[in-house]
Amino acid sequence: MDLSAYDYHLPKESIAQTPAANRPDSKLLILERATGKITHAKFSDISSIMGKGDVLVRNNSKVIYARLYGKKITGGKVEILLMEKVSDQPERWTCLYTGAKIRVGSQIYIDNKLGVEIKCTMIDKGLNGHCIVEFNMSISTQLENIGNLPLPPYIENKNNLDDRYQTVYASVDGSIAAPTAGLHFDQALDAKLKDNGVVFTAVTLHVGIGTFTPIKVEVIENHKMHSEKVHIDEATIQTINNGKRLGRNIYAVGTTTVRSLEGVASKCGKLSPYDGEVELFIYPGFKFSIVDKLITNFHLPKTTLMAMIAAFIGQVHEDPDRGRQILVETYKQAIENDYKFYSFGDSMAII
Repeated sequence: MDLSAYDYHLPKESIAQTPAANRPDSKLLILERATGKITHAKFSDISSIMGKGDVLVRNNSKVIYARLYGKKITGGKVEILLMEKVSDQPERWTCLYTGAKIRVGSQIYIDNKLGVEIKCTMIDKGLNGHCIVEFNMSISTQLENIGNLPLPPYIENKNNLDDRYQTVYASVDGSIAAPTAGLHFDQALDAKLKDNGVVFTAVTLHVGIGTFTPIKVEVIENHKMHSEKVHIDEATIQTINNGKRLGRNIYAVGTTTVRSLEGVASKCGKLSPYDGEVELFIYPGFKFSIVDKLITNFHLPKTTLMAMIAAFIGQVHEDPDRGRQILVETYKQAIENDYKFYSFGDSMAII
């Protein structure tokens, strides 16, 4: 399918700059994927569409303070976005950098609140700002004193938003971007859902830069998906399998949760305990075997996220492209009804 089919125009004013004052007060667009019918609600109304015994699966990954600011010895300013530790070199990280030109072997002095000298050395440089740096000390446990949460570049005023760029249930450090579909839940809504008999469980997928990278090939089937680390434990498997056995719906919160569940099921032949990499690219024609319902935000154009949503909608139709058509029309109506898009934006439940 041609990439242009996943493009759309989004007015700047439709990009959310701040979250809703109360997390569950964001708007909720409910889409019936079989008919294309749309209902407008608030996110707190999610409790009215979930039944007793339905399973709610969420990604418990926590955003790390991955954006570091520093300078060269000459004073040139540099910004580094940590992506992942190099496994066999604990003080080395793969990164993205912007700012002053840096050569291999050059050192960057990192701004921090610890009152100690923290510096890193450029070990290797790749294309488009990708690099490997090595720090002079262990930084993993000190990131809150060294770095900043990597709020998206389209958020113009990044002050006082740290708490709101984490889900209330985040518990496992590792992401460099929030699994944003979960930002709408708070403790009160969780309590209400549990009182209604909804069963909670979690997976862990650490969100990396590749999640939001636009597709750059004209035919989307030719796109090579990045790999991501996923952890699913035995308790989660049992909870989901029990829900399936009883005929309950499996609700995935966000595309990262979908990639975890369907990625592991595809790789292992069934949903199994797993701790490793997945690299599943979901696009129209894919057959979902685990997820029945999906709670998600509104996504950037020409991304793998849109292709996944189109595939999920389209699974219930004979024509694989029907899902994309419904998705494009749904986004159009969301814009017309003043829904806010992207990380701090509103939500969509696809049922």
